[in-house]
Amino acid sequence: MVYRIDDTTAVTSLPALPTDNIGTPGFFTGGSPAAGQSATRVRFWWLNMVQEELAAVVSFAGLVLNKANNGQLLQALKFMLNASASTFSQITASGALPAVPAWATRVEIVADGGGGGGAGCQGTNASSQIVSGAGGASGARAHGVYPVNQGDVLQAVIGAGGGESSAGGATTVTQNGTTLLTAGGGQGGTSSGASSAGGTGGAATGGTISNEGGNDGSDGQCGGWQAFGNGGPGPGGLGAGRAGAQGPKPSSSFGAGGGGAYDQALSGTRYYGGAGYQGRVLYRFLP
Repeated sequence: MVYRIDDTTAVTSLPALPTDNIGTPGFFTGGSPAAGQSATRVRFWWLNMVQEELAAVVSFAGLVLNKANNGQLLQALKFMLNASASTFSQITASGALPAVPAWATRVEIVADGGGGGGAGCQGTNASSQIVSGAGGASGARAHGVYPVNQGDVLQAVIGAGGGESSAGGATTVTQNGTTLLTAGGGQGGTSSGASSAGGTGGAATGGTISNEGGNDGSDGQCGGWQAFGNGGPGPGGLGAGRAGAQGPKPSSSFGAGGGGAYDQALSGTRYYGGAGYQGRVLYRFLP
């Protein structure tokens, strides 16, 4: 148990240190009446010092002080001694996460969905044909912390990046077959008639810390008006595929959307939109 004293005599702020500490630092004694030696007096400031030292260790490990849990200090020390608990590990292919360590009671997970693909183009007349394709959107990001036990099976499904005008796949993590969180894939850039609209960012569910929607792709064309369809940047704000002249510009960062293709020469040649980038899962076990 690590908890601050909550007796009715306690005060709400840390008292200042007294100025009458004139003894020499040493050790406790129970005293000796026969020798005329007094027992060591335990002072409030010394107890506060011990209390705050212990509380600092537990709080650093991300635990909430709990007077009913007598194992918190041990949990915190195991967390700090275990290197895998302090940094995230990454999964980029669908499969099982490593087994839950004996010391862990929680797992922190960040899931990114796959990015959507940009739209292609083919035309000789901007008023009736697509000559400037829109960008694909980025996947969503779900972030949460969940209780775990030894023997739990954690499984990740990684969302693929979408091809031209196709949506990225959803990234999900399950615990013993039950879904914990899902980061949806971004939609691809779409074309209809002489218009090409940017994809809509993916949606996230299940995150206990945050559920962030993906970034939309830029619009490409609306009839005779042409814009350049850049892809939506990934959840980390990087890697969006930019619009590409006579060729695809795929995304390059997890969850980012691909760029649309454009043909300023109105050549009538078929140019394909850039692909979105796949999703991923980041995880770390916690005490």
